[in-house]
Formats: sequence, C-alpha cells, structure tokens
Amino acid sequence: MFSTQGKKNKRLLQDLDAAEKRESNRQRTTDENKQQLQEELNYAGQKSEQMFLELRDVFTEKLKKVKGHLESLEKDRSHYQSLVIGRMDPVVVTWGDDITLPCHLEPAVDAVAMTVEWSRWDLNPRYVHVRHEGEELVSDQHPSYKGRTSVSIAKLKLGDVSLNLSRVKLSDNGTYRCFVPETKRESRVELLVGAGSSPRVTLAAADRATGAVVLLCESDGWFPEPQMLWLDTEGSLISAGATQSLRGPDGTYRVSSRVTVEKRRSNNFICRVQQLRINQTRETTIHVPDARNVSHMLMACSWHVLACS
Repeated sequence: MFSTQGKKNKRLLQDLDAAEKRESNRQRTTDENKQQLQEELNYAGQKSEQMFLELRDVFTEKLKKVKGHLESLEKDRSHYQSLVIGRMDPVVVTWGDDITLPCHLEPAVDAVAMTVEWSRWDLNPRYVHVRHEGEELVSDQHPSYKGRTSVSIAKLKLGDVSLNLSRVKLSDNGTYRCFVPETKRESRVELLVGAGSSPRVTLAAADRATGAVVLLCESDGWFPEPQMLWLDTEGSLISAGATQSLRGPDGTYRVSSRVTVEKRRSNNFICRVQQLRINQTRETTIHVPDARNVSHMLMACSWHVLACS
C-alpha cells in the first residue's frame, strides 16, 4: 500500500517539476519575446526618427527651392510690369555739344544687372551702346560711336537707362531705340542735331537814280536746312528773291538771299536765318545810307563797316 502511495507521490512531484519547468520556459519565452518586441520597437522608433529627419531635410530643401523660384518669378514679374519710357518730342542739341537721350523704367527697378540696348535701325551694325551682365559690349558697336557713349551706374540702380552721348555729330541725327530685354519693352527717342551761324550782310549794288539798294545776306554751317527772311526794324517782312541753298560735303547748308530796298524812315534792315525744329534763330542788322553815297562807299568800305550785328 505504501509502495503504491509512494509511486503516486513521486509521479506527482515529477508532474509538478515538469509544470514548473514548462512555466519557467514559458516565462523565459515571454520575456524573450518582450525583449525582442522592445528591441523592434526601439529600432522602429529610431528608424522613424531617422526617416522624419531625412524627410524634414528634403522638405526644407524643396521649400528653399520653391521660395527661391517664387522670388525669381516675382522679380521677373516686376521686370515684365515695368514700362520703358522715353520722350515723345525730339531731343534737340547743337553740333559738338554733349546730350543725354532719356529712357527709364516705370515703376523703377534696379537695372544694373539688366541688359540695356541702344540702337538705330538705319545703321549697320545698328548698335549704338550695349550693356550686358555688367559690362559694356563694344564688339558690335557702330564705329562712329566708339568712345562717345555711356550709361550712369548710379542712375541704373534707380531704373534710369538713359544714354549719354558726347561730342555730337550731324550723323547722329536719327531715331534711337531703347530696349531692355528683361522687360520685353522698348521706347524710341528722336535726336535732332542742329548747327548754324550768324548771317553776313553786304551792300551788293545801288541805283542812285531811284535810291534803291541791293543787299546780300549769306549764312553757312546750318543743319537742318534753314529759312532766310528779310525784315525792317518794325518787324515787317520785306519781299525778297528766292533763297539759294547749297549743301556742303560736311552735310551742312549754306543759304543766301538778295533783296532790293528803298530809303525808309530808319534805313535799317534785318536779315534773319531760322530753323524752328531746332529752335535756332540768328540775325544781322545793316544800316543803309542814302543811295547817292552808296556807290562811293561800295568802293571804299567793306561790309564790316556798314553792317552791325
């Protein structure tokens, strides 16, 4: 009986040991699983943080590019919105003087880094002055403008792209194109170069019988071609012969006119030469003595004595 009971107890103890081992194995397995899970969670967390940082860097970089692109577009848009403004009426200058052909951006933007082209379509090459990427390009500049053109850097910063032209020549007459490619706009400015001189008046002939005197007026170095008029001291026009006009090799005009006059109250007469387009008027006054004295004076005197200007 005790033998049978002992066997039962022994088997029971064995079962308890086996159960404890299974429980221990289960617990160990659970702990290992927990540790592995924790490690996986930690790895996943690190990986997620790394991916977040990478994505943040990528997003930041893309955001910078987008911002830069928007700023560029805004800059271009401001350029495109700017008008290139010149001048409606002609710019008039006297031969040999310096002049500025006006042209500016409106609204004003900094034009230092922009391309600025001044040209004339009637020339070959047509470029009068070109500024590109901060430098003056002279390779395609028309030879007649070499060393005579410039733009002001200080004014470019304010959107003023006007052209400075020095020692103006008659050949500079024409219509100039002011073009700023970044704005896709242009303007045109007409330049009128004028020249002239005071007229010279001489006594050409006299008729002692009638008291009439023939006066000769001459003036040269004019451009454009001028008009010649005869007037009395009261400003009234005197009928005269047709004005003779000759153009010289330098492009200027020489004009002359004769008029026959009779004794008047003051015996003073005016020869006037005018060119209204360039707002130039020159005149000389001559005093004519009595006709009976003129013949003698024609032989004894020069026009420098008879004429006063």
